[in-house]
Amino acid sequence: MQVSETSPVAVVSGVTAAVQGETLLDQGWTALRRDDWRRAEQHFHRALAIGQAASDPEDLAVAARLGLAHVRYSEGDPGLALAEGLRALADAAGRADHYGWEIPLHQLLADTCAEVGAPQRSIGFRLSVIRLLRGETGADSFEVAEACYQLGETLLALGVYGGAAAGLAEAVRILEMYQPEERRSLMEVQLLQARALARAGRFDDAEAVFQSLLPLMRRVRGEGSAEEAALWTNRGAALAAQKRFSEAGAMFERANMLRAADPETTPERMAILWSYWSALLRAEGNLARARDLAERAVRALEEAVAPARYLAFEALGRAIEEQGDYVKAETVCRRALERMRRDGVLDLFEFSRMMLWHAALLDRNGREQEGDEARARASEAIERLAKVPALDAWTPASPRVA
Repeated sequence: MQVSETSPVAVVSGVTAAVQGETLLDQGWTALRRDDWRRAEQHFHRALAIGQAASDPEDLAVAARLGLAHVRYSEGDPGLALAEGLRALADAAGRADHYGWEIPLHQLLADTCAEVGAPQRSIGFRLSVIRLLRGETGADSFEVAEACYQLGETLLALGVYGGAAAGLAEAVRILEMYQPEERRSLMEVQLLQARALARAGRFDDAEAVFQSLLPLMRRVRGEGSAEEAALWTNRGAALAAQKRFSEAGAMFERANMLRAADPETTPERMAILWSYWSALLRAEGNLARARDLAERAVRALEEAVAPARYLAFEALGRAIEEQGDYVKAETVCRRALERMRRDGVLDLFEFSRMMLWHAALLDRNGREQEGDEARARASEAIERLAKVPALDAWTPASPRVA
């Protein structure tokens, strides 16, 4: 076969191919770190050509495809990054990892799956990252803790609350052994852990975490921090779920005071607090104030793209429902569901709960057929939730390529 002198596949056999390919990989990653995506792409494409043409390419082609996937991801196209990453995974079958691509590849696939709206598929890749990081020794590290945190965060967003609590508990266990004195990362993970525990109905466990967190927060951030306001908000929501309304109200009062005094408080944070507080007031029968707080939450997020938007619309819709205006309540409920879709809310449990509420409103308005359709969609969401990979084992095999 005749090749030109400028061809990247010239003299690509044995050691020469490996050295040339490794040089191109290094140049590609250097360009990527400098945000020179075009040059990085050129280097990775040349490395890929060498890997595909060499008689014994080993895993050079896989490493090059990983680089190309990162270029696509850096350019803001997670869909193309995922496609390139899956090609790399297919190429990787049976090859040894000489270029250190295995863990970054699974991490990239987990991130891109989550970003393109396929969080269930990302779970398998996140579990694989944990398995690969631990290796044969089962050793823990900061990287393992981060991977466990990302797994827990993904599961919580998906509505798998028990699994999220397990993943976050693993991250906490590791961070408690290794974290420096300030423990900022530990604090953030524990707050998410408490939220997951409460959503899973493990209120006593959640309360224990909340109580241990407060002195840590005040030591690290000082009294009255934004993190403390988040703690009071989440603790109040957990107490309200147990119908401990007086205690929950005190938590929301504290959170509101801290949020109002913080110039960096975002509309989303205020809206989350007001939405939870509105639900509490509605349960106590204070419908006028519940509706007022819900309307304030909706106005705060009117122009925002925020996952919490649907909560504000739900709080408003339920207050209107309690006041007996089922037609308007159904309209607001539909807006809440639309916000969930537009804002990328992936929580299947929450979607099912909202669809069941919508079905009940449709029934009240004499639209039973549409109500049945809404209930069917709720059932589909629960069935999808049941298909999330089991988390009994922390060392599953790598996900299959479709």
